[in-house]
Parts: sequence; C-alpha cells; structure tokens
Amino acid sequence: PAPPSPHARRLESRPMDELLREMRLFPDETQAPTLLVVLVATALSFVLSLLVVRTYRSTHSGPSYSQATAHTLVIMAVETSVIMPINGSNIARAFSLAGALSVIRFRSAVKDPRDVAFLYFAMAIGMAAGTRFFAIAAALALLGCGMIHLLSLFRVGALPFDRYLLKLLVRADTDLRDTLESVLERELTDYTLLSVAAAAADEMEVSYSVRLGRGGEARLLSALREQEGVHSVLLLPARNDDAVA
Repeated sequence: PAPPSPHARRLESRPMDELLREMRLFPDETQAPTLLVVLVATALSFVLSLLVVRTYRSTHSGPSYSQATAHTLVIMAVETSVIMPINGSNIARAFSLAGALSVIRFRSAVKDPRDVAFLYFAMAIGMAAGTRFFAIAAALALLGCGMIHLLSLFRVGALPFDRYLLKLLVRADTDLRDTLESVLERELTDYTLLSVAAAAADEMEVSYSVRLGRGGEARLLSALREQEGVHSVLLLPARNDDAVA
C-alpha cells in the first residue's frame, strides 16, 4: 500500500497532540504527592485564605462578626489543601476519610448565612490548591473576593436605610389607636405594627417598623414622651435583614 500523505499524517497525530497538551495542562493526580507539592499547596492556601479573611472583615455588616470564623476560614483552606493530595484518586482512602470526618459534630449555630458561603469559598480554594490547580486557586480567590467587594459596594439586595425600629414601653391599659398611632400618623411617613407583648404586670412592649417624616427623630421622640401612659421610647435603625419593606 502507498504511504500516507503528509496531510493524512497530520490528521492522525492531532488527537495525540491534544492528549499530550491536556496532560501538560492538568496534573496527574494518580502520582503520589511530594513534600514540596504539599508545602506549596499549603502556603498558597494560607496566603489566599488571608485574602478571603480580609474580604470577610471589610465587607461584614452587623453585630455577628466573629474572629473565630475568620480563623476558621484559614484553617479550613489549609486543611483541605493537605487532605486533597493525601486522598488522591484512592476510593478506599476517600471513604475512610469521610467516615473519620463524620465523627465530628459542630454544636455552634451559624448566625450569618454569609459565614457558610465564606466557609465553602475557603474550602474551594483549598481543594484547588491541594489538587495542584494553583492558577485556578489564585484566580478563584481574586475573582471571588472582587465579586464580594462589588456586592458590598453597590449594596446589592439591600433595603433603603430610612426604616427604623420603634419600641415603646406603655401602660397595659393604653389604647394604641388613641394614644400612639395618632402621633405616628402625624409624625411619620409610614409605620407598621410588628408586635405587642406583655412586659410586666402593668406594662406592655409595642414594636413598630417606621419611616420617619420631615420632623425627624427628635420631634417624634418628644411627641411620644408627652403622651400619657408612655414609660419609655427606643428608636433603632433597622438592619437590612430585619427591615420591613
């Protein structure tokens, strides 16, 4: 038979070239990790997790910030970067590791849903670094932190800051319509009754979500204190998590 033409040889060698190119782009996870690879993955995870912690601290809002959560982000990223090369592609080792980790029980409840997202973020960086996708780990950290900063800067999904929480301690026999809501209708743009609860034998606590009028806070507080049966008045800025639209 006649020898294949140069064009045919190029077509036959193209799949092999693509396979070799993919092997150079993606690491071989079946090989045992060396100490140097583990150290590089650990160091990279540590540095990138510090960037995540800085983003977590600078974009956090509200009273639920925890230094323990910030430390957990670093620890989770580093631990995951070590676990991944140890596990490799060994299925038996992966099941043994899952069984060992299932013994751990976390008793503390997560107060902020963002904390859970940051924990997964740190784990993803550790997984990428531990499987020797160092460029992907760095790109994930930079792009993810940039996205979080943009969400915080433009206050995506936030409500306006013109809502307040009004708490009043009044006498138990107080008529809310005649004593309080007549003042609220005059001094406020909008208000919504949230709760009425018994505070003591002869007192009750009333909570409103309010939007201030032109008179402002001082005029509202002064008008409420002048009402008979009102014992205390507390006006707090409503958080975006709690505000009523």
